[in-house]
Amino acid sequence: LHANDGLVLTYPNGDGLWNTTEVISDGVFRGVFNDTGNFVLENANSKSVWETFKFPSDTLLPSQVVEKGGKLSSRLKETNFSKGRFELLLQGNGDLVMHSINLPSGYANQDDYYLSNTNGDTTSSAGTQLVFDRSGYLYILGEKSEKFNLSEVESKVSTTD
Repeated sequence: LHANDGLVLTYPNGDGLWNTTEVISDGVFRGVFNDTGNFVLENANSKSVWETFKFPSDTLLPSQVVEKGGKLSSRLKETNFSKGRFELLLQGNGDLVMHSINLPSGYANQDDYYLSNTNGDTTSSAGTQLVFDRSGYLYILGEKSEKFNLSEVESKVSTTD
């Protein structure tokens, strides 16, 4: 954790692999893990300047949100975290789509495994976020605050147990 560069990941030889410099302009004062598992970098005024939950990649945890254009990718193998053959994407039009990926090209195959049809037709507004709330409900949040449920009510587990 560096004051100017934020969170920095390096190879064993010390060369830079990844950092949060591009998204942080205020500098970093500290890093905090909160109750939900979100790792937050804060400036000297305790304002969040970067957090892991804003950048989901292969896992969605309770209280995490995927914005339009955001996606989750499966990993290639159990021990290889390269992008795998499946992708869940909240498209710009508000549809949530799951499809397989052609490897190694990275292009999506034409046939979708799932399509939410939340693109803002005449009966409802378009999806703006995929939300996994603290209670374990998974839904698409519409432009007019509608909730398009993707999970069954009976299958929820208490987050306080």
